[in-house]
Amino acid sequence: MTEKPHHFMSRRLVMRDFTANDAACLAEYLADPLVSGSLVNVPDDYQLADAERFIASAKNPGYGMKLAIALQSSPDKLIGGFGLALMPQEAVDFIADKMPIPDTPLLSVGYWIARPLWGKGYAGEMLQTMPPLCAKLFHRTMLGAMVYDGNVASLRALARANFTNIVLLETQTGKKPVQRRMSWSGARRFRLGVKQRQLSSHIASPDQIAV
Repeated sequence: MTEKPHHFMSRRLVMRDFTANDAACLAEYLADPLVSGSLVNVPDDYQLADAERFIASAKNPGYGMKLAIALQSSPDKLIGGFGLALMPQEAVDFIADKMPIPDTPLLSVGYWIARPLWGKGYAGEMLQTMPPLCAKLFHRTMLGAMVYDGNVASLRALARANFTNIVLLETQTGKKPVQRRMSWSGARRFRLGVKQRQLSSHIASPDQIAV
């Protein structure tokens, strides 16, 4: 049986399955070190073959999903991507020391936006769709995020989307870390069936997050 295609919309965005036609744009955007440098498990010298392999893997992501981001005005033109996956156990354990978490597996969201589209609020808009999406598809009441410690724009986007704190990953100068070291913790809480409900009275801004 053919799986039903994924297609979600926000105010300006479409979140859909990757297609073979996205490969060229994906290769172009992730070849930009300012984009790929903030992502885990992305080769530094991203090639078309890497994009094609990724798109093939996105069709069978295991537990979670990998979707393309496009504008509603140009739904076939890729501008970014996001993924939902199980958070590594080391990060889950770190969060559990800081705040109560559900017994169910904790999901983590990862994302990127093409550099020509930075500064338009697309990442924050996409993140606002995550709680109802996780509730509907995965029946999860908590969503985590992991960000490299120098990625201030991503921290701001997460804060605007009501993530109370974010797990930070220590970077090495000019290189991606061989081993992750969490320096702070947190996640976005929400209730099943309640869209974009803010349950925390305090939202940490990047300069309030300990590094």
